Amino acid sequence: MWRVTYYHLNPGQSEPFWKDFREHVKLRMMRLKKEGLISDYKVWTNVTTDGPHDWDIAVACWFRNWQPSIQLDAHAATILAKHYGSREAMIEAGKKTQRDTPK
Repeated sequence: MWRVTYYHLNPGQSEPFWKDFREHVKLRMMRLKKEGLISDYKVWTNVTTDGPHDWDIAVACWFRNWQPSIQLDAHAATILAKHYGSREAMIEAGKKTQRDTPK
């Protein structure tokens, strides 16, 4: 089973998105794969958009069956807290990303 998340980037946010992806998202995905919570992941960019609100980036996680995807949230929270050093640091990183997004 694939779980795909589509992202629409605001103008000027491509560089910050890819920086965050390299520094955090990719490492988290590799850790989730190592822990057996996902079997694989893929990232796509949309080079032919149909309109101004079309998706720019798609991130997919592959689960061998439905059960690991149900357990993912609880296990991922622990892994993410380890990645950021603490739960508080993880929350602060999320807030920083929101602050850096132009309105």
